[in-house]
Amino acid sequence: PVEMFDWVRRRAAMISGTADAAMSRDQGWYFYTLGRSIERADMTARLLSTAASAGGSGVAWPNTLRACGAYESFLRTYRGIERDSAAAEYLLLDRWFPRSVVSSLSEAERALSRLDVVGRRAGFSDEALRLLGRARTGIEYRPLGEILETMPLEMERLQRACSAASEAITSRYFAQEDWHSWTGRVSL
Repeated sequence: PVEMFDWVRRRAAMISGTADAAMSRDQGWYFYTLGRSIERADMTARLLSTAASAGGSGVAWPNTLRACGAYESFLRTYRGIERDSAAAEYLLLDRWFPRSVVSSLSEAERALSRLDVVGRRAGFSDEALRLLGRARTGIEYRPLGEILETMPLEMERLQRACSAASEAITSRYFAQEDWHSWTGRVSL
């Protein structure tokens, strides 16, 4: 399993690097960024929920930071001080760490805004943008202690918002057609 995980991680990094270096910054790029950002927010929320549920386990938060690729940057940011609340804050709220929930949701919002060429002077016509913005502000503008008190519940709420935003994106940009089944007959 360790070798397989390492292989998957290297291949994912190669795909990400190739996309970053070679993709035009057009609609395809914005959909790529949008999907990656929503996935990051969702996966970070799952890992945060698991770490918070582990209770007083001394390895839960360092392992969660490592799973998010955040351990070294966390230590640099917090100057080696390892506290559970600091790790949660970093993975939830850090605007400069690309895998934090707030950073990922902000990036998804920017990608959606760039896809919406019409724009509006007031309100939001894009349900996905409304859902992602609401999820981000619900975390970003609340005191950390308040979020930590009910972390698993908050992260479940965030996962539902990511799922609902994905569904809204699918229905807006990828119209669903009825499935047609192949009968094997040719009519002339």
